[in-house]
Amino acid sequence: MISEIDIYTLLQFAVGAFSLILFAVSITAFKKSGSRRLLMVSAAFFLYFVKVLLLNVDVFIPDLQNVPVDLMSIIFDFLILLLFFVAIISKDKVSEKE
Repeated sequence: MISEIDIYTLLQFAVGAFSLILFAVSITAFKKSGSRRLLMVSAAFFLYFVKVLLLNVDVFIPDLQNVPVDLMSIIFDFLILLLFFVAIISKDKVSEKE
């Protein structure tokens, strides 16, 4: 039987994988359109993926004990929200592609 901790870890990895997929889709859309807004959204999804990795670093490196996970998580949350906010309020300047 799967314990609660295992379910939590599996869900965390599923969320991380989903954010990586969203990053790939949004960066592909950015390459096609050149929209800076999509670039900011892509960066936010990538930061979310990195955040999930940092929150689960103990799975990969069990000896690592002194990582300030709470502080890093809050900083990443702030940066992600800031990127989404700027992407929403900024004017969309699409670069001219030849």
